[in-house]
Amino acid sequence: MLHALGIAVLSTAMLVVLAAQQSPNAPQSGARPRPSRAALNAAEERAIWAPIPGAQSGPPPVTITGCLEQRGDGFRLKDTSGDAAPRARSWKSVFFKKGTAPVDLVDAPRSANVASHVGEQVRVTGVLEDRDMRVRSLQRVAASCS
Repeated sequence: MLHALGIAVLSTAMLVVLAAQQSPNAPQSGARPRPSRAALNAAEERAIWAPIPGAQSGPPPVTITGCLEQRGDGFRLKDTSGDAAPRARSWKSVFFKKGTAPVDLVDAPRSANVASHVGEQVRVTGVLEDRDMRVRSLQRVAASCS
């Protein structure tokens, strides 16, 4: 046991001497300075979270047509149509027939002037998440819902 302790002390002393000789601040002849661990971690983080060139962030925008109605302080589309329009099953049809589901409009830009189109059939383009649509543009299709 005493022999093992002596070897451990000797190897520790050798590591201390080698570390003192190879100081990270003093570059050796012709060698580049070694980057710190913090710098390597920061570079690795940037590489991991960097956006992929040409990739879109989030789901793509979709277009849904429907009748615009106001509910409280918000707006929604009812009687929706379009490839991305959500579907719902009704207990009245014993869950066999799929009907249209309303879509709540959120974050409508002021330029869309949503309130002036209440009661009209409109085409809305935006990002759909569940049954909430973040509005990018709104266009009137018909003067009334029919």
